[in-house]
Amino acid sequence: MTQEKINAYILKKNNSKLKLVKDLYFPKLKKGQILVELIYTTVCGSQIMEIKGKRGRDKYLPHGLGHEGTAKVIKTASDVKKVKKKDKIILTWIKSRGNNCGGIKIKDKKNKKYNFGPITTFSNFSIISENRCVKKPKGLSDELAAFFGCSISTGFGVVYNTIPKKKSNISIGIFGLGSVGFFSLIAAKCLRLKNIFVFEKDPNRKKIAKKLGAQIINIKNAKREILKKNNNRLLDYCYESAGYAKTIEKAFDLINLNGKCFTTSHPAEKEILKINPHELIKGKKIFGSWGGYTQPETDFVKFTRILNKNRKYLRFLKNKKYNFNQLNDAIFDFSKNKIIKPLIKC
Repeated sequence: MTQEKINAYILKKNNSKLKLVKDLYFPKLKKGQILVELIYTTVCGSQIMEIKGKRGRDKYLPHGLGHEGTAKVIKTASDVKKVKKKDKIILTWIKSRGNNCGGIKIKDKKNKKYNFGPITTFSNFSIISENRCVKKPKGLSDELAAFFGCSISTGFGVVYNTIPKKKSNISIGIFGLGSVGFFSLIAAKCLRLKNIFVFEKDPNRKKIAKKLGAQIINIKNAKREILKKNNNRLLDYCYESAGYAKTIEKAFDLINLNGKCFTTSHPAEKEILKINPHELIKGKKIFGSWGGYTQPETDFVKFTRILNKNRKYLRFLKNKKYNFNQLNDAIFDFSKNKIIKPLIKC
């Protein structure tokens, strides 16, 4: 192989910056694996949770991170069929067609080993399981493609895949206008929904929601405001991505007796969800959505077509671009809600 060695950001201990480890050796590809060169990656709330240790004991330390991005295929194992050398692909944690490979260990020049999962993206090169990538659809930019791996799959997907089509009179609530919630709002606009209510504290994100035609609801007086602004009815659908048990409870509380509540968030390990079981008996429903019910092989093509027709909504994303050596800055800015979604050029 002629390319340079792997340079990867490693989480060595919780509540600390990632360490850039250079000159990791390329291990020989095993069955179902793909060597890729990263083009773009981005940061998700899941990485913030891992870094802060809010997922419980991390038995894989030290390890790589990142689970969404855009890349170019450098080499594949002989049994890989879905992509080939030089293809541009979307990297995603959501499983799709192909071999399902386990994690690997990669050595540095001092023979120290680091753990890498079936997908990691905080590096210049990475080894990916065949079922964690999809060929990039035609007409999709490398930049936007990086968000398909998680934020668009989860946020756009959970709304698009659960709202009945051709019913614009449906009322929906969106809790949290982070990267997932933002794309949920974009999906609602693409579906031409008129009654969209957003629960968000950040002033700048409130402005974005208003410009996109959503109504802002004060969480303290949420039920009263919803009834007042929604013809004395609670919500038909509510989508929660704020990341707390209490916001899931509130989202469930604000749906009507035929309503559906979907949560895509990952509260900290010790948070417990408490809801009134009598509400379930009366007809309310609550669902946990794994990746927005998105099927990458088919939905990525569909979502590309829809978003390309509605590009006017994407201008509100205002993502900030970072160089690879600024990845820790991107993580910090994202964790402090300074940006909706960072984009890192690898």
